Amino acid sequence: MENKNTNALSRDRVLSAFCLIVFVLLFIFACMKNSIDFGAKIVGTFGMTIYPVLVLLSLICLAKFLGLSYKRSIKATIFMLLFIFSLLAVVHSIRTFSMLDTVSSSSTFNEYLKYSYSNLTILGAFGCLLCGAISYLIGAMGSIVVFVILTTVFIGLFIDFELYGKYEQKHIRKLHSRKLQEKVSKSDKNVLADGKPSYSFSNQANKYTDDD
Repeated sequence: MENKNTNALSRDRVLSAFCLIVFVLLFIFACMKNSIDFGAKIVGTFGMTIYPVLVLLSLICLAKFLGLSYKRSIKATIFMLLFIFSLLAVVHSIRTFSMLDTVSSSSTFNEYLKYSYSNLTILGAFGCLLCGAISYLIGAMGSIVVFVILTTVFIGLFIDFELYGKYEQKHIRKLHSRKLQEKVSKSDKNVLADGKPSYSFSNQANKYTDDD
């Protein structure tokens, strides 16, 4: 049992180290986009957002390699990521509005795609595909309005979840017995006994040693 847990921990660390090296190399290439063609392609495809994304992914891999994990509700994380993406899409649409406003056919859409790829934009060609598609249907201003609405909705859902735990914790609030609450809390690592989300770092190595 001990050997099995040790092997699993070793595989996790090897994978984390491999991903960490990959993300660091991609970040270096992106920073050297003027001299490395591959780095220019990375930035052109994903825009300036790729820099903080690669830094964040590298930190996550480093934490995993060190045996740390960040416990957070999956739904809260999804709401937060959707909010950030929608907000970035708003900024991307505003900064490229002059070109976005010309999207009315397949040819003008291709021109907008080339512009987003060759210039330093927020979301690059990736964001152009979504922003340009919406602009093609309802216009550039309509695209901005759509993403503003989505930004408001997702931040509202995120705040609502953070304050009240409305979605993931409702099954715990319905339990009248504190004994049952504690039992459910122990089975759900992301929930405390009072039904609130848990945000803390823990050492994964302990998880394997406790099983012995």
